[in-house]
Amino acid sequence: MRVIFKTKNNDLESFLAVQRYQRIWQVNQKTILDSFKLHSGLDFNHRPLTIYVDRIDGSGHSGDIGMPMVLSFRDDQAMYDDSRLAAFLLHELAHRLLISNGIRSVRKDYGYQRNFLAHKRIDLFLYDVWVDVVGRSVASQELIREFDTTKAIFDAWQWALSKSYEERQAELAKLRKHRDAKKLRDHIK
Repeated sequence: MRVIFKTKNNDLESFLAVQRYQRIWQVNQKTILDSFKLHSGLDFNHRPLTIYVDRIDGSGHSGDIGMPMVLSFRDDQAMYDDSRLAAFLLHELAHRLLISNGIRSVRKDYGYQRNFLAHKRIDLFLYDVWVDVVGRSVASQELIREFDTTKAIFDAWQWALSKSYEERQAELAKLRKHRDAKKLRDHIK
C-alpha cells in the first residue's frame, strides 16, 4: 500500500513531523500491514492513501474514502518518541481499514453512540496490532492514554478487553460476514 504524507504548512516543524511519520511507515510498513491482516482479517482496499500531518487537537482523524487522513502535529510533539507517533498512526489506520472495507458506524451523528461504535470495532484488534508494531509496553501505555480521552473510548475499550482474543476474532468474523452479505445484496440489485 502506498502512503503519501503531506503537510499544508510551510514551516520546519511541519516538515520534520512529516519526515518522522514517513520514516515510521517506511521502517514498519510490512509489519503494520501483516499485523492488521492477521488480527482483523482485512486488507486495505485503496491505493494510494494520502495522510496530512497538521496542527490539530487529538491524535487525528481517519477521513473517508476519497478523503485524506489527518494525523496530529503539535509543537510539543518533539517530546514523543517514534513509537508513540506510530501508535497514533495505527489508531487512525485501524479506523481507515474498517472504512475501506465497508464497515462503518451507521449513525450520522457525532455523539457518544457513534464514537463508541467506531472505537468498539477497532478495539477488537488495535491492541494486538500495537503489540506487534510498537511492543507490549508502549501498547499498554497507549491503552492507558486512551482510557483518559472520552467516555465512549473508555467504554469501547472496556467492552473489547472483556473478551478473549478468540471472542474478539468471532466479533470481527461477524462484521466481515455482514459486510460480505451487504456486498452481495448490492451486487444483485
